[in-house]
Amino acid sequence: MELDIATGVSSDLYTLDAGAVVATAMLDAGDDGYFAFAAMDGFLCRFDAASSVCFSEAISANVGAIIGNTYYYAATETDFSFYFVLDVHTDAPVFVRSAKFEVATSLCGAVSALAPLEEGSDLLVDDGFETGQYLVGFSAVVLN
Repeated sequence: MELDIATGVSSDLYTLDAGAVVATAMLDAGDDGYFAFAAMDGFLCRFDAASSVCFSEAISANVGAIIGNTYYYAATETDFSFYFVLDVHTDAPVFVRSAKFEVATSLCGAVSALAPLEEGSDLLVDDGFETGQYLVGFSAVVLN
């Protein structure tokens, strides 16, 4: 899908021949361009308009984001643990099955979207670190 910023109208770029497509993310491969990733029918896949390549290890995800060459994902409807896949820019990524971190259920409900945030020359998060990498989760839960 492509969003026309000037009009606010979105349009489909192409159709995927897949069942459930969730936890989408973009990899910035520098001079090689951008690559789209998503969990498709329970597997992490790299895809474009012409083809898709799915890796052999199954994942359970409804949100995902890429920072650097690492894909972070979680099935936040059932589990508040975030997992990751190293080296997604290669044909042999490494699936790490131990949780990288967990989000307390009292802090939020199901995270419905995830976005990567990387600091460069601008300070975006005032946490005492000059550069950092963050995952920003969005939830519809209202805290009282």
